[in-house]
Amino acid sequence: MRKAVVRSVAALAFIAPLTVLIAACGKSPEAVCKRFDELSKDDKDKQSIDDCKKEMEEIKKASPKGFDCIAKCSDLSSGEAAGLCMFGCVGTDKALEEVLEKSSKEKQEKRDKEEAEKMVGWSKKADKAFEGALKDFSDKETKYSITLVEGFKEDAAGGGFMKGYEFDAGEKSFGGPHITVTSGSSEEPAKALEDAVSTAGITKDKVVKKESNDTGYLLHTEGEFGIGVETMTKAGESNLKCSARMSSSAAVQKKDELFPWLEKMCKSLKAK
Repeated sequence: MRKAVVRSVAALAFIAPLTVLIAACGKSPEAVCKRFDELSKDDKDKQSIDDCKKEMEEIKKASPKGFDCIAKCSDLSSGEAAGLCMFGCVGTDKALEEVLEKSSKEKQEKRDKEEAEKMVGWSKKADKAFEGALKDFSDKETKYSITLVEGFKEDAAGGGFMKGYEFDAGEKSFGGPHITVTSGSSEEPAKALEDAVSTAGITKDKVVKKESNDTGYLLHTEGEFGIGVETMTKAGESNLKCSARMSSSAAVQKKDELFPWLEKMCKSLKAK
């Protein structure tokens, strides 16, 4: 079980409360934040003192009682103990809960904005070609090539009728694109597109673009927490499908720039 640590007070908004003895300790928001910074000195993801101070000032203004509770937690001897203590403070009054929820939402929006800009940068990386071979359910092999970008690597798992490619987004980034290439029995593009749209409905994704012709189809989908592109191309008696997905609310913010990138990669899938 992961230890409780002091990172962001707002992250505690949805944690069930514990019983905490509350005492007004007279500490300032800055003093509380400096103490929390000491308690979490080994945590790379901890909140900055300036951000913490701003948040504590808002808490003190909205809920003096809640601030006193949090300030008391800073007197404890370890980050783990302080974190557990702070869980209990969330249940002290409604005003504290509301300010924490607001702060948490603002932090998520800021992170999403920063992450979205990173994602656009990924799309401008140099091309990187991959080749492979897949078998459909009748054991017919189809060789293929696909052009992605630097940063993608082939998944160790896979093979047979499916192969995946993962983008290395870095330790602190989420929602990097994942590409899946599959081979299947030949089917009419219009019918295959209809099936793909039905699948999107199951996951409650919204269809924002769909096209089909005699040789394949194109589908764009969007959900609350990500975007996706899917293509199918006929390859003799089989077909090749590409599914590109970015599972992050940040991707939705830059969908107008990221949809064309995902589509470009999937459309580069060709039978050899």
